[in-house]
Formats: sequence, structure tokens, C-alpha cells
Amino acid sequence: MGYVRTDYERFGWDVIPCIYWLSSKRRFFISDASIIQRIAASRPDFPKPLEMFRVFEMFGQSVLTVAGADWSRHKKMTSPAFSESNLRYIWDQTIRIIENMFDSDWSSQGDQVVLEDVTKTMTEISMLVIMAGGFGQADNWIRDPKPVPGHLLTFRQALWDVSAELPLRALLPQWVWGSKADQDCLTVGGPAGRGWLGKRVQHLAVAYSELAKYMREMLIEELADSPSNKPRHERVSIFSNLVAAMDIDMESAGRGKSDLFGNMFTFLFAGFETTAHVAAYAFGLLGLDQEEQQLLYDHIESEYADAGKLNRALAVAYEALRLYPAAPSLQMISRNDTTFTVNAAMTEEDTKRDDSGRKEAKKTNVFIPAGSEVISDVAAVHHNPRYWKDPYSFKPERFLDPNWPKEAFLPFSTGSRMCMGRRFAEVEVTAIIALIIRKYKVSIDPVIFPDIAGETKLQRRERLLRSYLHITVTPYAIPLPTKPLSTNAYAMSALSEFLTQTKAEFLKDLQAKTTERWTVVMGNEAGDLDTIACSVAYSYLASRYHSQPTVALVQTPRTDLYLRPENLFAFTLAGLTLEHQELLCIDDIPTTVSSLSQVITKFALVDHNRLLPQFQGAGKVVGIIDHHADERQHLDAEIREIVNPVGSCASLVTRHFKDVWDDGVPPELATLLISAIYIDTGALKPDDKAVDIDIQSAEFLTPHSTFNPANSQGLVGEAPPPPPIDELFDDLSALKKDVSNFSTRDLLRRDYKEFIFGGLRTGLSTIPTGLDDRLRKDGVSTFWEALDHYVDERDLAVLGFLATFKAHTKPKHRREILMLLKEGKVSGDVEKRLFEGMEADTTLRLQPKPGVEVAEGTHARVWNQMNTEASRKYTAPLIRQLIEQDQDLGELQASKV
Repeated sequence: MGYVRTDYERFGWDVIPCIYWLSSKRRFFISDASIIQRIAASRPDFPKPLEMFRVFEMFGQSVLTVAGADWSRHKKMTSPAFSESNLRYIWDQTIRIIENMFDSDWSSQGDQVVLEDVTKTMTEISMLVIMAGGFGQADNWIRDPKPVPGHLLTFRQALWDVSAELPLRALLPQWVWGSKADQDCLTVGGPAGRGWLGKRVQHLAVAYSELAKYMREMLIEELADSPSNKPRHERVSIFSNLVAAMDIDMESAGRGKSDLFGNMFTFLFAGFETTAHVAAYAFGLLGLDQEEQQLLYDHIESEYADAGKLNRALAVAYEALRLYPAAPSLQMISRNDTTFTVNAAMTEEDTKRDDSGRKEAKKTNVFIPAGSEVISDVAAVHHNPRYWKDPYSFKPERFLDPNWPKEAFLPFSTGSRMCMGRRFAEVEVTAIIALIIRKYKVSIDPVIFPDIAGETKLQRRERLLRSYLHITVTPYAIPLPTKPLSTNAYAMSALSEFLTQTKAEFLKDLQAKTTERWTVVMGNEAGDLDTIACSVAYSYLASRYHSQPTVALVQTPRTDLYLRPENLFAFTLAGLTLEHQELLCIDDIPTTVSSLSQVITKFALVDHNRLLPQFQGAGKVVGIIDHHADERQHLDAEIREIVNPVGSCASLVTRHFKDVWDDGVPPELATLLISAIYIDTGALKPDDKAVDIDIQSAEFLTPHSTFNPANSQGLVGEAPPPPPIDELFDDLSALKKDVSNFSTRDLLRRDYKEFIFGGLRTGLSTIPTGLDDRLRKDGVSTFWEALDHYVDERDLAVLGFLATFKAHTKPKHRREILMLLKEGKVSGDVEKRLFEGMEADTTLRLQPKPGVEVAEGTHARVWNQMNTEASRKYTAPLIRQLIEQDQDLGELQASKV
């Protein structure tokens, strides 16, 4: 993993406090093993952020995805799953599978077998092992197995596809995969199953349904054999042990089966992916170190008859895990104010000096406020010279010392959060390494992976073992003695290719601080489709037709893209990859660059006309295209087109570049802009904000888009054929309104804008659901706690919850406003002026909302907004005027929508 401790060595301590430059969120990175052990021992005081683990709940909750009493219940249920008989079975099955691979696949290759990607081979081995040990489904090494009758995929294919596409499954909302009835009946429904989001998503929907169907069938079969009546030593699979421990029958409540399937999927995914990657790294390390490989071979030859003595093979696996931990960090939240005593950060040079003891004993206190993110930096602990001598070197023998530092070895977590499948993984990976090294010598192919003059041993290792983060740390293709395997490469759309290339070039220049040639175009921080589509279009068209290198910077963090499912649908129509890696998101900016404002000289603004606070004082704003009220900033911009009212900023971007548009512009870009126009104007309805510019722009774009059949033929990349254009708004709108699975924090982040009004940090969130719905879902106290936590997270003085929705009983548009002020940050005069001024405003026409219980001591007001035409475009300037006592309402009145 390269030099992972540079920041700690510069800071001087094994805890680094951070306040991110885009927000006031506090994060503490920890590479002090003693503190991490204390955190692990205080689980109630340091809960894990459960929203990070929702991706694993596709089949139900599990021990990984819950906390508190639920965690204790799941832990009690699942602990009996890993028995000694199960571990013996795992050893035997691993040997059977590898020998089957040798006989059926490798023997025909002779003594030298050449593979291009050992990672995929290890994944195939590990999947067959988990099928046998997890489900009792003992399969053979067959390249193209056939599905059993009644299934579209084999169990192996379904498990492989669901696991490989786990991030994609998490990106799209639950309803995309079909209704609850569809999922209960194991049918493939929803837009995904119908192919509306492309073949890749449709195939994943099928795989998801098939895996659920297989698990249901296995449960029926297991219950028919009465697992609870079997002696424990006869229950060899995890599935069988779980069914017996949980006392499930087919007539029992759905929660029991959901718990079973949820835990089984967690064990499946963790069981085969993590083990496969450890084995792949181990073989890569052994291929680079022939001396270590010879020592291992000699050890295996002398001890193979007794599996319990193969400690050097396990040491190789441990060393691979130390250098490349599956989870490089573990994130927790500090529930209370806490103070830790922290060690000074030591370097390798410190350990070699005579006075190293003085630094080793040096300590300081670090205060961690409640609500802070506390990140156990596993990779940094694993390379900390305080615990590991020569930490960047591959030395498996360090684990043969009985006194090796167990407290600083964290690949399986620690304390009560220790991975329950640890012994399962250790047995499997030991068998894999021992069997293959006993029969094959692993080496590096000098043709595929040539030497580079002057390259250090560490640099060579990092070049071979390049990694990326999937769900766990994953190695790219490692060229070792294994047979060539096919890849699933796909063509990229022209738009996707442009964005990928532009992003790579910009980030390269950014690291080198040679960005003078670049213009960074940004939309607003709300992250709606209009703002991102305009940024992407401006970037492409300015780069290609104005000869101005321009990169689109998305203000939404990559981890929050899923909060806008309508955006993801439009991105797919525009031919972007389903992981959206070609987009440059704000959290893609390297942490080594403390502020873009230090290195960027030119900005362009779309869908807003005032540089965001974090960029103020930066380079010159050279372009503005916007449809909000003119804030009279950046008056010297070379392009300054601010038109209000207009339904969509995408209409203005289209108009601006209309004269240079030719057949070279990708049709997918026109489709992206049309999607933004449609969702912002209610499919061009004049009574829903559409004006002539919107209609004219849509008419211009349509023949240039993929909605024109002549342009949708032969689409490449991920782009599926678009729906009929008259259905586009319905599809986008349905996705936008479906927030049933979102937490209150998700909703606050989803459509959020932040301002500084009179020195007060003010956040305004537009929420597509009513307050009554949130209060029913959360409960009163939980709802207000969520608001308070968000205010603290963003360091706000003022938070506005601007609800816009249609009532359940009457399909009539409604708006509600909740204003929350942080005690101690807003004076009594400002509070009085703000609340009374909003109530007196004749445009909003606010009326107190009855029946809403405000938490005691909370400075908040809740209103029904009778004028449903006034959106945040009106409300934000009003709040600013009231806070700042600005009497000039000219701009305010012009911004009514």
C-alpha cells in the first residue's frame, strides 16, 4: 500500500484531527493500537455508522448491519454457525476443489501454467469453497455449468453476479428492483427487471432473484431434513447450523427467514471475496520473493501430513493481510466527549537511534468531541514501526515469533466486533497456499511484467499489486503462472470517454500544481440533475468548440450520488458507466491539495451565479450561465448570461452553445440535457415553470439526442435504448419522489444548499415529503435528534426544512417550512426578526402548522406554506434579507417562481 504513514510522521502523533475544508465535520484518524483497542472495548460509546452497511441488507439484516440489542440478538443466533466440524469440512472441500482444478484445468498445461489474472482464479476457488462450506452445495471445477431446471442461472453464477455488482445494487433505490410482492414471490419486476436501465442492471435483477430463490429452496430442503434433530458434528455447513440455531420453519414470521438470509449473504460475500483477495496478494508477494517461496515450499513438504502444523503458510497469509488489509480503515462515531492519551508517531529512523526510547515514551492528550468520526486507520497501524520492525517489507517470519504484536493486527477487526468467520478464512487460505505452492512454483512473467531500471523493491511490488476499493481492497489483474481468463470489458460512450480522459488529465495536473490551462465548471451544491447536466455539457462543449480545457466538478460527494436516483437514471441514458467513475466528484480531489482555491485560476458557474464560500478568494470567474436571481457578483465575467425566469438552466446552456453544435456532439449529451429540462419543467408544461426558452431548447435537442431513432442505433457503453420521450418525465419524476428508504439525514443532504447570511452559516434542504410522514416514520424525538445532529455535522446556525410534496388524500401540491436555530449561535433579535418576518411575508403566506410537537428547548417554528409557487429561490433571499436587515427587496421579488 505504499507509504501510508507519511501524514502521521509529519503531524508527529498517532492521531490526526481533521476538519474537512468543505464542512466543519470533525474526523480523527488513529494509528495508535492501544486507543483502537479501547474503542473496540467500548462498543456502546463508539457505534458504527449503520448507513454504510445498508448495501448488505438486500436479503435482510445481519450481524454486520445492526447495532445495540439487535446486534446482540444476531450475534447470539450466528455464533453457533462456525463449528469444528465445519472447519474440518472446509479444509477437505478446499483440497477437493483445488485438486479438481489441477486435474480438469491445469494438467493439460504441463509443468508451466501461465495466467494473466490470479485474482479471478482465487475468487473462483473461494466461491466454490463457500458454496460447499456455507451452503453444503459441493460443486466441481466446471467452466460453464448449466442451471438446474426451474432456474435461469446456476447458484454459482447468481452468487458471482450479485457479489460483483454489489456497489451497483446499492446505488439504485429499492423500488427499481420491483415491488415487495415481486421480491416476496421471487419474480423479476420493476424497471430493472424490464430492462429499462440496460442489460447489465437487468441481469443483476435476475441474479438477485435467482439467489433469493436458491436460498429459499435450500431452506425448504434443510427443514425437510430436520437440522435441529441432527447431531452438531453432522451439521457441516454454516447454513445448516444457522437454521438449527435460529429454530426457523417455513410458517414462521418473515423476520426469522429475513435474518437467516441476511446473515447468510453477509457470510457469503465476506467469506469468498476477502479470502480470494488475500490469496491473490499472497501469491503476488511470493512471486516477487523467490527466497521466501523456497522457505515456504520446504516447510510445506516437511509438514503437509499434519495440517495443524502449516503455520508458515498461515504466516504468509497474515503478512499479506498486514500489508494489504481488506478493510484499510474502520469508522465509528464518538457518542460522548472523550479524551485519549496518544503516542508520538515514530519513524523507522527513530527505531534505529539510541535515543528512540525518549520518543517512544512521549505522549499527549487528544480531546474527541461527541459526534466526531473516529477512524481506526488499519493500514497505518499495520505499517507503524512502533509495533512492526521494517514494516514495509514482506517478512512472514514475524508471525512465527510467539510474541508478535497481536494488538496491532486488525484485518479481522478486534474486540467484540471480531469477524466470526476468521477461522473459516484462515483454514481456507492456508489450504489454498499450501496446495498450490506444493505443486507449482510461482514466478513473474518478465514479458508481461518487465523490470524497470532503478526501481526499488517496494516500487516494484506496488506496481504489480495495484489495488482499488470495491467493497474491500481488491488487487487488479496480477500476471502470475495461472491460465488466461476473459474479461468483461465494454465499450465506452463518447461522452463517457471524454469525461474519463478529462478527469484523469486534470487530476494529474492538479497533483503537479500545473492547472493554469484549466477552467473548472461547477454547478450548485444541491446536486440536482439540472446542475450536473449543465456542468457536464459546459465542460464538453467549451473544451471541444471553444478550445478551452474545462473539467466539470460535481459538488456532491461520490458516496452521496445515490441520494438522487433520478440523476442515476439520466446518467445511464447518457451512456455513463453505472459506477459513474468518469464524473469528477468533490471527494475525488486528492487530500494532498488542501484547497482548490490555491491552484485553480479560472472558474465557470452554472445553475448559480455566486462562487460558493469555500472557493471565494480563488481564481477569476470567467463564465456564468444561470436562471436564479442575479446576486451581482463577478460582473467582469467574460460570459454572463443570467436569465430569470427560466425553467431549467440546461435550456440556457443549450442556447449558449447552439451555434457551435454539430453532428460531432454525442447524442447522449443532448439526452442528458433534455432529461434535465423535462424534470425541471414538468415535461415542458407552461404552468409548471416552462417558458419559451425551455421549449425552444428541447425542440433543438430532440433530433440530436438518442430519442431520435436514427441516433439510438448502435449505442455503445452502458446506455440502454431510451424510453419514449413522452414517458421520460414520468420515469424521472417517479424516481425523484421515491424517498421511502431514505433516513432524515439522507433527505437533508439530498437537495441541500448552504449560505452565509450575516455571518450565520445557513443550510436549506428541499425535502420531497411532508413533515407528518417523517414524524410518523422516525417518531418525534428521533426526528428532532436527526435535525440537531445535522446542524452539528454542518456547523449550522440556521437550518431550513423546506417540504414540497403532494398530499396522500388529495393530489394537490403542498409546501411546509420548518426553521431550526442553533442555540447560542443566533441572537434573540435575529430569531425574532426571522420568525416574525417570515410569518408576515405576503408572498409565502405562512400559517402555523397544527399538531407538530416541537422538542422542548428547541428554537424552531413549523408552518404550512399557502403559496405553493414560492420555492427555495424565493425563500433563500428572504431569509438573507431578514437576517441581514437588507431593505432592498428588488432582487428578492424578481426571484419568485
